[in-house]
Amino acid sequence: MKASLIAGTALSTTSLAVVYAVLVETGLNRTRVGKLVMSACFVTDMCTVIALSAIFITPTIWFPVFIVVSVALIVVLPKLSPWFFGRYGDRVIEPEIKLILLVLFVLMVLGEQANSQAVLPAFVLGLVMSRHYQRHRQEQQRLRVVAFSFLTPALSFRC
Repeated sequence: MKASLIAGTALSTTSLAVVYAVLVETGLNRTRVGKLVMSACFVTDMCTVIALSAIFITPTIWFPVFIVVSVALIVVLPKLSPWFFGRYGDRVIEPEIKLILLVLFVLMVLGEQANSQAVLPAFVLGLVMSRHYQRHRQEQQRLRVVAFSFLTPALSFRC
């Protein structure tokens, strides 16, 4: 039964990273159709993560901590980031990227302790931070460089 659930879930997913890269490279991400395709991929990937979490998670005592910290970061970071990026941004040491990487690292560590996955709160965090990055294109491009040059290959090798 579990193997069937895994196979069905794995076959239902898309590669949001690949679709996003193609849409941005072709400029289709700015069109209505491109936004619709990206939204559909996001929803599909979100449902896949939820399904895989439901299949595999065997929560530990850290699970409530993981949930509380995830929700707190999702609520607080969009409110904190404009001040933080305005105060410390545009420096050579890239504090904006370091803040995002710190948040992702915290989610990964807590997710590992909770025997869960950090990808679900990371997806939601990306969604709530999208307005900020829409207004700050240079920060978005810097974060995109880090994601596509470091994070995406690292995640591919881990899986």
